[in-house]
Amino acid sequence: MRPTPRLGFRTSGLRGWPLVPALDLLVRCGAREVELCLEHPATPAEPWPAERVARVRGLLAERDLACGCVSYHGKRDAEPDKTARSRALLHVAAALDVRVALIAPPLSERGWTEPDFARWCRALAAEARGAGVALAVEPEPGTVVPDVAAALRLLAAVEDLGVGLDLGHAFLTEGSACAALERLGPWVSHTHWDDVRGGRHVHLPPGEGEADLVAAARRLLAHGWEGAWVVDLFDLGPDPEPRVRAGLEGLGRVLAEAGA
Repeated sequence: MRPTPRLGFRTSGLRGWPLVPALDLLVRCGAREVELCLEHPATPAEPWPAERVARVRGLLAERDLACGCVSYHGKRDAEPDKTARSRALLHVAAALDVRVALIAPPLSERGWTEPDFARWCRALAAEARGAGVALAVEPEPGTVVPDVAAALRLLAAVEDLGVGLDLGHAFLTEGSACAALERLGPWVSHTHWDDVRGGRHVHLPPGEGEADLVAAARRLLAHGWEGAWVVDLFDLGPDPEPRVRAGLEGLGRVLAEAGA
């Protein structure tokens, strides 16, 4: 029997909330998994002392929240800062026994080139192997890895690198999230779920836009996907609960329609 998907939420959209109320909000809205974003002030992109590791582990265990991914984007970081914070990401993932450490490519305007980023990723991937963590990169429009073609070039250049696929991004750049999965499937180790409309890079709750999310979910399920189903929304406003709930319930409807 196929396991019931554990719906999750990325904490980047809750940066204005302390960690405990944020986690309680996610549980109240139906989340069973969380992606800890190191842009959140309570989970910073720095090596964590043992006390913080133990506290976060305890908070997750008390709420029966799984954590399969820790992420840090830092798309605007200068190279020394991006390196230090991404290395801290690996430390945090290993300390929490989290499987995937997710990074984002730098913005093209920051002066990086595709070969620069490939060299940088090779060094970080080697550290990730040593830490027992699976490193993944999230293609995103406007960065040096904006689409599937660039992601495939990066994967060919960097050993032991996976993909954290945002299905909304994939629809924007490929015209089909399902087509992106067909090309990147063997490397996908994490997923973000959000919707888009009108060709704009906006993160809408799944089902509120135009992306072929049901087809993408159906494809993942057909291939035995056991990874995370994480909603990624931002600009949640002073009262994020309605948007968090809409995101998780929207993803639930997508999965139900896909046959989960």
